Amino acid sequence: MADDKPNPDKLDSVLIGLEEARRQFDQEDDRATKIETKATALITIDAVLISFILPLDIVGVITKSAVVLFAFVSIIQALRALTVHEYKQPTESPRNISGYISRSENEFGLRFLELYIGCIEHNIRTNEARLGKYRCAAGFCISAILSIGVMPLLPPAISLLAEKI
Repeated sequence: MADDKPNPDKLDSVLIGLEEARRQFDQEDDRATKIETKATALITIDAVLISFILPLDIVGVITKSAVVLFAFVSIIQALRALTVHEYKQPTESPRNISGYISRSENEFGLRFLELYIGCIEHNIRTNEARLGKYRCAAGFCISAILSIGVMPLLPPAISLLAEKI
């Protein structure tokens, strides 16, 4: 019967662990929101680039093509970062809580902490995958922007090289 009494020291450490797990869980949730916000901003920038560059007569066909191509690939990657991803939550199902209610406070806290840890690890992997797609989109967006300034310089540079050869 002495084992049925909760150990206050263990319970305090479980509560501290739960608080930390909740903080990390919230950080990953915020990180997901930031990735979505940035990916949406990239789509807007790419759309503005395309609508700005296409009607310009002073920009060559090669430059327009490069900008549109890079911006289009950027949009696709940003949309891939925005696609629905399965994030896990420790309270996805009421059974996660109700299944532990009959246990001691300490055991309940430990089991709930395990749920949090599993969810945090899964959500970190999900966010890392989305972040990779966002970074790819950002790289293509930057390439589109740089194409506006770099592409017009290529034909004269190629001509100069051809003359020297």
